[in-house]
Amino acid sequence: MNSRGLVNEMYMFPRTIYMSFHIDTNRINARGSLDDMNLLENWASNDVITIDMSIVAYNEARKGNNRKRTEKAMEHIYTHTHATTPEERAKLVAIQGIVFPDGIRDDNQSNDVEIVFNADKYGSILITNDGGSKSQPGGILVLRQNSS
Repeated sequence: MNSRGLVNEMYMFPRTIYMSFHIDTNRINARGSLDDMNLLENWASNDVITIDMSIVAYNEARKGNNRKRTEKAMEHIYTHTHATTPEERAKLVAIQGIVFPDGIRDDNQSNDVEIVFNADKYGSILITNDGGSKSQPGGILVLRQNSS
């Protein structure tokens, strides 16, 4: 405070809009070529939003020999599934039934269920392109038309 009782420091208003996003492995953006992710990453670096990922997506992103992708994944905080309550276990089963009504056929589909569960559990919006392309015809987004 100065002699007139005024604070000399300028107060910075928080920028956050309290929105949290969880990204899937396919949104890592290691090459910086995903324009929408570039915008979200810019907002996150300016503390407007948060971007996290599930441990499942984190581990998927770190597989293989892509150093850039591994480094990009390691920039993120990751969440754990920990479905320990009856409600959480029921939520996992419900998500499985919605995303894969014919049942889970492989580990990738099981991982997809956990990725969706984590986004929901931690109150985040899931960003994915899984099933949204010709090279991934059977992923999370397959039923998006029917469930909207």
